[in-house]
Parts: sequence; structure tokens; C-alpha cells
Amino acid sequence: MDRFVLTKWYLDSVDADGRSVIVYSTALSWRRARVGWHGVSVCEPGQSGTHRTNVGSMPLPARDGARVAWQADPLGCAVACTPSLPPFSQRLLDLPEGVVDWRCEAPAAHVDVILAGAPALSGIGYAECLSLTLPPWRLPIEELRWGRFVSDDGRRSLVWIDWKGPHPRTDVFLDGRPQASPVVADGHVRAGEVRLAPATRRPLYSRALGSALAGLGPLLSMLPASWHDVEDTKWISRARLDGPAGAADDGWCIDELVRFPR
Repeated sequence: MDRFVLTKWYLDSVDADGRSVIVYSTALSWRRARVGWHGVSVCEPGQSGTHRTNVGSMPLPARDGARVAWQADPLGCAVACTPSLPPFSQRLLDLPEGVVDWRCEAPAAHVDVILAGAPALSGIGYAECLSLTLPPWRLPIEELRWGRFVSDDGRRSLVWIDWKGPHPRTDVFLDGRPQASPVVADGHVRAGEVRLAPATRRPLYSRALGSALAGLGPLLSMLPASWHDVEDTKWISRARLDGPAGAADDGWCIDELVRFPR
């Protein structure tokens, strides 16, 4: 039996007007299956988001010199991500059954997105890559909170991961550096002398996993039935990052809540 290997890229970009693009690019190798799932979500303030998806084999995002680049012709999308902060990584879970490795490829970046049939977007953004050798439905997680803040000048970043369940963990990274005493809640994120206070959050989307992955066909039936209803909700908001010695930066925050069935 081939082992389970899932690689999932996430990239985003938000322009000065709050228009956002979120990109997922995923490759799965498991048993005899070799499949890719790719999606682009475009969200305009005051409008419902639009989503493009593709199931099939196409290259994942990759480093192109200092940049991260992705060319997705079936989706009419091209992304160029130029980091302004260096990458960093963390092993989030290490069990005999498998591991979860996370690499923040661009804690803060300038991200240009070209979309066929829609205006291009040039904004400040973020990129990460998650690698799992443990199927997600076997992860010891009951609730996931994730988020990222990037300042308007693209020079400051705050990233957080909060797991609830049998193997709980909370991590907060300021400009790629881990922070002491991290706390993640709905209304704020804080760690050491750092505090992030998002303003009113605007929903980007909320969708069930089964709906998002509908194009996988028979492969979707390999997931536990309860996982089809896993809800992924994302928000966007303006936020202020307060740091040591009264330093403060304004920027855009994107955060997520996922609750997993047990």
C-alpha cells in the first residue's frame, strides 16, 4: 500500500480596497490514487465571492529564484509572489503514524494575480505549504484557528496556529520569530508584548468540505462520511498590530476556523 502524502499550498493577496484572492493548490498520493485539487476564490467587498476549481494534474506553486510562482492555465490564473520576509518552518505534529510539516514560504509578500476574464489584482499577501503523511481525518484536532496579518507596507507579519484536541498547541510568529505565551481567541491574538486586534470581520466564505471537493468523485467516498460536513469559514478584516515600545502597524488580516468531527 502506498503511503499517504498530501501537499497543500495556500497563497493570498489583498489590495488596498479590500479585494482579495485566495489560492489553494493540492497534490495527493495515496494507494493507487494520484490526484490534484486546485482552487481560486475572488472576493469583492459587498459582493458574494466567485470560485474556480480544477481537479487534475498541474504543477504546484514553486520557488522561482526569490519568488514563489504558480501558473494554472486550466483556471486562467497566474500568481507571482515576491516575499519581503524570509521563510521559516515548523513540524506541527510528529507521531508514529505520520507527521505534519508546515513551511511559511512568504510571511509577508507583494503578490500579483492575473485572472482570465477578471481584473488583475496586485496587493500584499502571504504564502505557505503544508505537508502531511497522516490522513487529515486521523489528525488529533477538534478545532483549528489559523490566521495571518500583513502590514500595508508588506514589512510586518503575524501568523498564528491554534489546535484544540488531544495534541493541543498554539503558535504565534512575529516576522517569522516564535513568540512567548501565545493566546489565540476570536477577538484578539497576543503573545509576549505583541497584540493584534482585528476590527469587524467580513466573511469571505463558509463551505462544507464535501462541497469544495465535489470534483474528486469516487475519491471523495474514501473520506469518512462525517468529514463531508466539515465547515471551513474564512474572514477578512482590517487590524492593528501593536508591538514592543508602542510600535504599531495597520494592515489586512485573514483568519479561519475549522471544526473537525470526532
